[in-house]
Amino acid sequence: MNKRVWLWGGAILAGLILIGLLWPGKPPAPIDVPVKPAAKPPVKFVHHLQFPPEEVAPVTQQDTSQVEANAANIYREAFALYDALSQANKDILKDWQTNVDAVVEAELCEQLRPICDLMHQAAAMTNCDWGIGPLTFETKLPQLAAGRGIARATIWSATHCRSNNVPVAAEDVISVVHLGRQLSQLALIGCLVDMAVQNSAMSCVATNLDWFNGAAGQQLAAAIAAAEYGAPLSHALDQEAGAVESVAGKIAALPVVTEKDIASLTGLNLAGNSTIDPATVVAQLKQVADFTRNTATSLSSGSAVEYETWLQQANELSATNIFAKLLLPVLGVVVQKAQAETVNQALVLAGVAVTTDGPAALAAHPDPSTGQPFTYREVPGGFELQSNYQVNNQPLKIVFPQPVH
Repeated sequence: MNKRVWLWGGAILAGLILIGLLWPGKPPAPIDVPVKPAAKPPVKFVHHLQFPPEEVAPVTQQDTSQVEANAANIYREAFALYDALSQANKDILKDWQTNVDAVVEAELCEQLRPICDLMHQAAAMTNCDWGIGPLTFETKLPQLAAGRGIARATIWSATHCRSNNVPVAAEDVISVVHLGRQLSQLALIGCLVDMAVQNSAMSCVATNLDWFNGAAGQQLAAAIAAAEYGAPLSHALDQEAGAVESVAGKIAALPVVTEKDIASLTGLNLAGNSTIDPATVVAQLKQVADFTRNTATSLSSGSAVEYETWLQQANELSATNIFAKLLLPVLGVVVQKAQAETVNQALVLAGVAVTTDGPAALAAHPDPSTGQPFTYREVPGGFELQSNYQVNNQPLKIVFPQPVH
């Protein structure tokens, strides 16, 4: 199905791809417990859409004569440069820790330089308008796969092409953080891409903290701290709720509602369900919209207790609402991912602070899941920070190398 139907229905498959395939290869060295989604909520997942493919068609250039200082136009130039790379080079860039021989590295660094220059330029802009208007069920989002590509390229450049210029390497990573924030405008699936992009940037910082220290480390910490997930996620939830309400309005206008109508408007297969009553369908969709819009508020603390309460409410609604049963598990994936990434982000920021001010800095950088300092432990060659937050029954933790001053 080419039509992009349920906006956050597509995030189920996207979440799985992002978690397992977006940054393929071995896990970053310092992260002992890779950030992965927690156990699935006890509701069956329903797959509706495919994530944008790795190779995307060239993005149609917009008329920029009436658009001033729009970062989206700069990113499109970078998309085109990335698309022109050979598949062999794209394969190298999939994992920023992939090493190649000196000749290949030098050639690839030369090809990546203009992409990184564009990334720096776009990061300096405050306006990023992708020009897609209000999101609908048929909105195409090639920016996500394309953005994923240039983010990979820029992180690879930071670690392989800038070893003799740490300030520029830091600028590369910061530009990736900015790109993730701009992609988060594109509904819940955009938020997932943002989280994955930023996770790669933070992993790069944590792995290379022995040279990302001092002024460079402080610049990186400021950029990462500004890239919090709450506001974009809240905005995305409002977008999704609006899309559900729009479908409810279209169904309300139909004299008779069939399973085919439901499938056409939502991408959901209701085969096997009892008689479809238009009033019931509309009422259930509005329930889902209200629940979606209220999710950001109910989960604002990011605690495990809040999530368990939300999950219980979602399951209760799913027991009587077929649309909630099919759609709310997607929301659970996004919420769990956001919680884990928030903790991972805080771990990296705390690690940067420790390299400057020592373990005493942990008091000012608490674990967001508890409000208490992370657990600090010295290890050979560095130190480890551990959170109480668990993913797959394992606490999140990161090992940082000891900086060389």
